[in-house]
Amino acid sequence: MRRIWLGSMVVGLWASSIALPALAQGKDPVAAEGLFRDARDAAKRGDFPAACPKFAESYRLDPAPGTLFNLADCEERIGKLASAWQHFQQVSQQLPAGDERVGVAKEHVATLEKRLPKLTIRLGSGAPDGTKVVRDGVELGSASLGSALPVDPGAHSVVVRAPGRKDQKTDIVLKEGQSESLTVSAGDKAEGGAAPEGGSASSTPTLGYVLVGVGGTSLLVGTVTGLMVLGKKSTFNKECDADKYCTQEGIDAGSSGKSLSTISTITFGLGLVGVGAGVYLIVSNKDEKGAATAIQARPTLGGGTVGLARSF
Repeated sequence: MRRIWLGSMVVGLWASSIALPALAQGKDPVAAEGLFRDARDAAKRGDFPAACPKFAESYRLDPAPGTLFNLADCEERIGKLASAWQHFQQVSQQLPAGDERVGVAKEHVATLEKRLPKLTIRLGSGAPDGTKVVRDGVELGSASLGSALPVDPGAHSVVVRAPGRKDQKTDIVLKEGQSESLTVSAGDKAEGGAAPEGGSASSTPTLGYVLVGVGGTSLLVGTVTGLMVLGKKSTFNKECDADKYCTQEGIDAGSSGKSLSTISTITFGLGLVGVGAGVYLIVSNKDEKGAATAIQARPTLGGGTVGLARSF
């Protein structure tokens, strides 16, 4: 049970408060009582910014109607009219019909409703699927868009978040009793966003440079292994006679030469494909219509050929 503080009036609630179930899960009536007293003392000093969070936490730990009444009164005093209006409505519904605070709460509701600013937010056309509208850190569902919703007086921010787009922020300041409509839209395309189907013109040159680098490395490997093949061939010729009789060194040279020859052929071929495809992508990364062009290098080793495929 807690006392109720309203302005300079202190009303004893010890006998009249509604009994609530004790020690519900996640509730702490003892801590709530301590917070309520701290909040009441702060309110008496006129320190409402310090009192309101304590009233709110006290109500969370033990949802007594008297605490909610004090919270609503505190919020009204610091200009949080929308929150106060909502909480006074809750108080009038929670208290029994004969409680004298019901009439006081309803009077506050009627007075606050005339002072409430209202903001209507609409999402403009062209927003991609998955677009979210966030007002003051709270996401608005589709049912909220287009409706005149009560807000507190002062500054508000509306952020539109859309897939592949930059956040688009709009700030607005509302006075008491003011009604405004705001149409928001998705921001510009974000850098590094998802590429359109078929490839991205901006990423194509980068891929070209990568292919040239990889292709050049393959050409170097192919050239080096080719020179090694020549060395093995020379050894083979020295160690093997016309009757195909070879020393062990000649046999080893012949075996190594075959393996190196295969590696040289493959890497040299891949190097040519990589360099060729890379240069093409760098020089011409769009087709005749200006659409992005994708090059796919698909080496095929069968039959000693190397394939290059172009897709649009």
